[in-house]
Parts: sequence; structure tokens; C-alpha cells
Amino acid sequence: MLKKEEHLIVGKIVAAHGVRGLCKVENRSEYNKRYAVGARLFLLNGQELHVEASSGSDFLLVKFVEINDRTAAEALRGQLLYIPKTEAAPLPPGRYYSFQLEGLAVYNKGQYLGKLTEVIFNPANDIYMTKTAAGKEVCVPALKTVIKEVNLEQGRMDVVLPEGLIDED
Repeated sequence: MLKKEEHLIVGKIVAAHGVRGLCKVENRSEYNKRYAVGARLFLLNGQELHVEASSGSDFLLVKFVEINDRTAAEALRGQLLYIPKTEAAPLPPGRYYSFQLEGLAVYNKGQYLGKLTEVIFNPANDIYMTKTAAGKEVCVPALKTVIKEVNLEQGRMDVVLPEGLIDED
């Protein structure tokens, strides 16, 4: 079993494709060599998979050396693919991995809103789930117009939420 805190999600197997063991994978990595031939990925149970071939970009068709038929590929449906955090490629300025953001204190217009608990990957834009001190969850859209500053050293994210997004008590 992998230790989640030491690994990074780079994809999700969403379906089997064809009869020879191809997996349709939702790519959650911007590093274009993540699914190159020979790359190794891990399942949560610790199983290591090696890429034999891949094609596509947002959704990939990936052939793993260890998966040889549709039944084996179908058994992986819904599984997340991980790499060790130590193998994460550096990101350009202003881009962050979810593990860097989760746990940050979120401030809306200078007032403490809560703690960022989860990054939800969404095709339009990611959502930063933030839990307030009162236990309410607030969905913060990951948009440049909303996220004003991320300071990893201070453990802080400053946002300006659109009117009506949260109840003003």
C-alpha cells in the first residue's frame, strides 16, 4: 500500500479500450513524458505498472506491460495512478501541485476563510475545497480572477470570491 502523502496522482484509469489490454487514462500530469515508453506508475495498492505504449493528451490510450487483456484492463477502472513526489517535474512559476496547496490557510479579502482541504480536478477549472472554522465547505474556483496570491512559505492563499459564492453571516 502506498503512503498517499509521499505520492502524487498523475492520472486515473477510466475505462478499458479494445481487447488487448489498453487503458483509457485521464491525464492529470502536465509533464509530457509522464506516459513515455518505460515510465513507471503505481496503483494505490503498491502495484507497479510500466508503460509499453501511449497516445493522446488529455485522455490517453495506455498499454501497460503488466496488462494483457480487456479483463485485466477493466479491473483497473477507477484506479488512480501515482508517482513518488520525489519524481515530480518542476512546474513553471504560478503553477502548483495539489499537495502544495492542500493545507494552506485561505483568506478572502484579507479575512480568514478556512483551510484548503482538497483540490478537485475539473475540465473547466479546478476547484479548491475550503473548510471554514464552522465546518462549512466553500468551493473556491481556481481562476486568475479569484486567486490573487499563493505564498507557500507562509502557508497562505489570498482570494477574492465573487459576490454570492458564500453566505455572509
